[in-house]
Amino acid sequence: MADPNGLYKIKLYRMGNSNNFHSIPVMAIDDSSFKIASGRGKIILRDEDLKPNEDGKYIINIESLDLKYFYPNVDLPKSFEMPLEVLERRAHKRKVNAIKKGAIFTQDYKEKRLFYYIEGEKLIIKLFDIDEEGKLIPEVRRETTTDRIEVIHNRKAVNVKKLKLGHPYLELPGEVAQKFEKVLRDAELRTLTLKPAGISMLNGKKYYKLSLENIPAGMWNEVKSYFEDFGQEGTMTGFLTCEPGKVAEILKISIE
Repeated sequence: MADPNGLYKIKLYRMGNSNNFHSIPVMAIDDSSFKIASGRGKIILRDEDLKPNEDGKYIINIESLDLKYFYPNVDLPKSFEMPLEVLERRAHKRKVNAIKKGAIFTQDYKEKRLFYYIEGEKLIIKLFDIDEEGKLIPEVRRETTTDRIEVIHNRKAVNVKKLKLGHPYLELPGEVAQKFEKVLRDAELRTLTLKPAGISMLNGKKYYKLSLENIPAGMWNEVKSYFEDFGQEGTMTGFLTCEPGKVAEILKISIE
């Protein structure tokens, strides 16, 4: 079975009168570097360090492997040409891996492929073409960025006019919606403060309310004992506190 890391075989010499050659392999270390080794030496190169000669060929010197030590009576090559198709295939793979890196979701859509990313508090969607074999063409066709989720036809969606899909909105896959909603919610919670709500006509105390109506249950359980329910009538409504300092300290938020 062929080694999946094998990139190419360097022919050293023909074995007798056959069409078989004694060779040494060029082995991938990763997607961007490879090695050629013998019992007397090792060459490690990065793809990006290779430069073509005047004829556009990628020639690699292998004299440092000291192959003559093993084959003293054989006329051995001092260099070999790294096939361009091998380098191009590896370059394509690096581009594809770079596109996949950081993507939270991938979706085939109308003979194209969408990649979803979250950067900060933004959702980025990139559109790519795929070839006849279903392989990704690693050049961004179009992309769009949004900072909010909308409800369209009772579905969670985002505006994707820039992608030119033939419709202005795209329903978000459940996994994407869940992750982006969490990002937006976390961002919203970072704005949480205590705001003045008014002065009680019963005790003259100044009351405050949270700037967000809903906060996670865990946070609320930490401070609910400091709040009073003022009901839904009048100018002071909902859950209010006359101990803003204690609430602010527990939740690590500011008082306006």
